Amino acid sequence: MKVRSLVWTDKRFNIIGLAVLVAVMLLWIVISNAGGYTCYPSGSIPFTYDPNQVNFKLIAAVSMVAGESLTEPINYDDPDGDPIVARILTGPANFTVAGQGRDWSVRWTPTVNDVGLHYIDLQIEDIPDGGDALTDEGTILIMVHKANAPPILRWLCGDGGVGG
Repeated sequence: MKVRSLVWTDKRFNIIGLAVLVAVMLLWIVISNAGGYTCYPSGSIPFTYDPNQVNFKLIAAVSMVAGESLTEPINYDDPDGDPIVARILTGPANFTVAGQGRDWSVRWTPTVNDVGLHYIDLQIEDIPDGGDALTDEGTILIMVHKANAPPILRWLCGDGGVGG
């Protein structure tokens, strides 16, 4: 009986391990974006950065290749359901924020001149029916990498002529 119990336990752990692996893979697929960039939650950033340059709460990080386009909705909560205005406080040239009401997004297509780490500060401001407008700020990190082109192997004898 003990042997059967151990075998069942091993199978159960293998099934649990497989389920965990599948869940992690599905999460990676959800977080990864086929548009040429990958978004990371603030607690799992895979590159180093200077926390002293993060001006507000760190809300996300993106890793992307120069020449690829980033288009991402701005996620926020407003308990009153007020529309917002979104602003870029600091960021690279051509980084834009656009939208109206409750639908806003950020857009940027970095060039090879933008390779490196960028600290982008965003602000949202609600537009209440009455009372004072309130704001919230956050910092996004964007690591831009150079595109990695595949190497090209060439034949040593020129273009295939007869060697001597």
